[in-house]
Amino acid sequence: MDTATGDRPRVTITYCTLCNWLLRAQWMAAELLNTFGTELGEVALRPGTGGVFVVEVTSADRKESHRVWDRKRDSGFPDIVTLKRLVRDVAAPDRDLGHGEATRIPIRQPHRRGILMTRHHPAARDLLIDAFGRVQELVVDITDGLSRGEATYRPDPEANTIAWLLWHLSRVQDDHVAGLAEAEQAWPQWRDRFALPFDDWATGYAQSAAEVGQVDVEPHLLREYHDAVHTKTLEYLNRVTDEELERVVDDNWDPPVTAGVRLVSVINDADQHLGQAAYVAGMASRAGVS
Repeated sequence: MDTATGDRPRVTITYCTLCNWLLRAQWMAAELLNTFGTELGEVALRPGTGGVFVVEVTSADRKESHRVWDRKRDSGFPDIVTLKRLVRDVAAPDRDLGHGEATRIPIRQPHRRGILMTRHHPAARDLLIDAFGRVQELVVDITDGLSRGEATYRPDPEANTIAWLLWHLSRVQDDHVAGLAEAEQAWPQWRDRFALPFDDWATGYAQSAAEVGQVDVEPHLLREYHDAVHTKTLEYLNRVTDEELERVVDDNWDPPVTAGVRLVSVINDADQHLGQAAYVAGMASRAGVS
């Protein structure tokens, strides 16, 4: 046993590889190491499947292991402040986390569309990462066990399908985040696999009911594309600063729209479409669609 690290608690983060949660696990591991430093013997990443995301803390003597977070048990992912506190309570109970003991919330001026004001950018970054993570988690949940028939089910001829809703919200996120990051979209690597009869860069905006019905693909493809979009989103968010969030990206509004507000708009759009998708899924189930 390495005497330099063997007498200290260790943390293990088990993450779902098929869900594309490696970047999330890496980011949480880095945050724990930055906070606790040599108080931890190691922070290990362990690949898994089946939507697993579990954080365990093993005592220094290796006799006890505490599961401080389980995505399925605890209904989602932890925010980083909560995770640090849970790890601290087991690994270093006497440690003071300072400002991290308090709930960190971005300071926002009310009723000022276009401006996101923060005094401590990691809190805003953490909040955005958590919000986009919840979007990705819901995409995984909705597509889990979803049949192609359910994905294309329409309660009436004009209704949106689950397939279109998930494709559309992913395309909007891909397009908007890539624009903010000044990076390539994930879509070119997925366009041929979807083989949709639309313009190469279509996002679904203002499409007709007939076009909605043309999004007919296997559900796993919808999840995998969104996973790729989520990975690119995390790459951008992990380097977000105060200055970036306050950068004006659209001056056609009064006040102008900042990068921070654009991100909030993407989250809001995704949440609305996910709610619709979940509702249609319920209707498909009650209708006996398979």
